[in-house]
Amino acid sequence: MMAAPAWACGGFFCDGTQGTPGVSQAGEIVVFGQDGEEVTAHISIAYEGPADEFAWVVPVPAEPTLELSSQVLFDQLQATTQHRVRLQQIVEGCASPSAADADTDSDTDSDADVDTDGFDTGIGGVTVVSEQQVGPYDSAVLLAEDGTALVDWLQANKYGVPDTFADAVSPYLAPGMHFLALRLSKGNDTGDLAPVSLSYTARQMSIPLQLTAVAATPDMPVTVYVLGEQRAVPLSYLHVQLNPVYWFVDGFGSMDDTIAGAVDEAGGRAFVTLYSDPHGIQLRAITMPLQSLSEHATAADFVFGLQQGAWLAEPGVVGVLLDHLPPPEGITPAYFYGCPKCFEEEYAAFVEFDAVAVTEDLRERVVRPATRAQRMLNGGPVATRMQTALSPEEMTVDPVFAFNPDLPRVAADRSILLSTRCLDDSQLIEDGPRYLLLPGGYEVPVPVSSDAIPIGSWLEERVDYRRAMVVEQLSETGEGSVLVDHSADLVWPAPFDETWVGPIGRYAGGGACGGCQSGPAFPTGMSMLVLLGVLSRRRRG
Repeated sequence: MMAAPAWACGGFFCDGTQGTPGVSQAGEIVVFGQDGEEVTAHISIAYEGPADEFAWVVPVPAEPTLELSSQVLFDQLQATTQHRVRLQQIVEGCASPSAADADTDSDTDSDADVDTDGFDTGIGGVTVVSEQQVGPYDSAVLLAEDGTALVDWLQANKYGVPDTFADAVSPYLAPGMHFLALRLSKGNDTGDLAPVSLSYTARQMSIPLQLTAVAATPDMPVTVYVLGEQRAVPLSYLHVQLNPVYWFVDGFGSMDDTIAGAVDEAGGRAFVTLYSDPHGIQLRAITMPLQSLSEHATAADFVFGLQQGAWLAEPGVVGVLLDHLPPPEGITPAYFYGCPKCFEEEYAAFVEFDAVAVTEDLRERVVRPATRAQRMLNGGPVATRMQTALSPEEMTVDPVFAFNPDLPRVAADRSILLSTRCLDDSQLIEDGPRYLLLPGGYEVPVPVSSDAIPIGSWLEERVDYRRAMVVEQLSETGEGSVLVDHSADLVWPAPFDETWVGPIGRYAGGGACGGCQSGPAFPTGMSMLVLLGVLSRRRRG
């Protein structure tokens, strides 16, 4: 039996007390860190649809500490761990090696206010452990004896949960289980959804997707980052190694469709590891001291100070300004805050502007969350990035994650070679057969042509094949158990042009290299630009 898991993100609801929620969860990103039995989870939610009411309920095995997180954490992790496909052209044994440089690097892509507007605590079966306001949220930590009582309390206190939540929450009703409920405070709307962090005692990291299913969109992407000393793995879900062909065809853009297809082929509950390596992330330091900002007498001077200190580039700062210095109707925030001199009269109208209050708001909503994010990054030198795509009917098991020191690292960079291979040094490069050499040691024969476009078109037409190369069950030690392995029989589907017939064969590497080029991060040859353009136009389906 697994130890009590730590749940990071739960049901996301809105305007749905009698039926389907009016706001649907369109995706979620969770960043886990674990120190002994202390788990920290930073959570960012994407949503679809407007709402008058909003509710987010997270089951946790112990009373959590709730704080705001920093969007910078998610932005930096995404940028650092994003897969990058490096295409390099090599020539082997030909008389006239190409002078074109064909190397491509394509990057795809606190103190709490306890004023909670008055919770109704008189509903039987529910105990209110604590209440607080954090950023744009009112929150309550609850204990509940049954799902119906919990729904009654949430609905009575203006949390827009549907009646069906009572059934969805039943797997989480257990002695000691706490429920963190969040709603937007008065004056906020769903555009103010800020990432949050939860810290609590638990022995494992997990996501309560059975609750998420109540308001999830089909094929909802779920991205999980785990920070630690070793690579992290899914325990209760399967793991998929992708068909290496897709790193080439789909790797120059979003991998969402490929991952969704691979997960479906694995049975609907599996993760793909996109990265597991040291991250070395240091969040950018803010140059203007807070004390200097608080000394500005007028609203215009304050915004000038933000510009000088490069504050306006920090995620979250504009949200603070919108609360204190809303732009006139019809003027975009970027224009209004970017040019205070253009709106001298409008800025002068803020006669009761309080620089000290705005500065303190920046401290609470921007600086302290970023400091906590950096502390978490420092505590986990290795970042593992895993992704899946799940529909509500597949969210019947909660994914649990752990560390495995025995598995290899997964780098962001994936090198792919386009090799022209001649039989002898008298054969011209234009006549030599060409192959794509893919990660994992796979060799794909491609047609010979003076124009690169047929290569891309030919490959794209034949790549809509099997996305999941290996399906396996991983654990906390060892290499895991392989359940399905298609690597030995990976072939192109019929029909073939007879001149291009052949399976994808393994290559041993090495051999004569008559003209290996490497260079800058972008292709310099027009033929390679055409090839990359065609290969990036992957069909949806």
